[in-house]
Amino acid sequence: TNTRFLDSPNRSDTRSLSVSLSGRPEGPWNYRFGAGTILSGGNSTFAQDSVSVDGYLGYKINDRQNAYIQASSGRTTGYLPQSQMFFGVFYEYRLWQNVSLIGSYKWRKVDNLDPLFTSGAYRSRGFDLELSFSFGN
Repeated sequence: TNTRFLDSPNRSDTRSLSVSLSGRPEGPWNYRFGAGTILSGGNSTFAQDSVSVDGYLGYKINDRQNAYIQASSGRTTGYLPQSQMFFGVFYEYRLWQNVSLIGSYKWRKVDNLDPLFTSGAYRSRGFDLELSFSFGN
């Protein structure tokens, strides 16, 4: 994308690329792996470049139960640079039609890479229990 602002010398140029591979081979397994990048150009002080990867691996236990893991990692440079990592383990039990109960353990870490700022970084981990409603299936 190329953006020019009316009555302003500022401009923004962005190139992005996203790729993914997903599959469901015979049997109970399914997977998805992806990567993406955004490269900013122009003369804006808010330009950011980023790169990220993510993955998912699922296992169908039976018609009512699924287990899966998700992971992602990314890094942003330029304006407010940071890095982030996420990992989660999930168990899903379908209660009725499109209503499921999902238990998960999630771990996330966000680091602020700008030496001028000390805020915005955190670590979290914990167990979640959620009721999920799927519409349109």
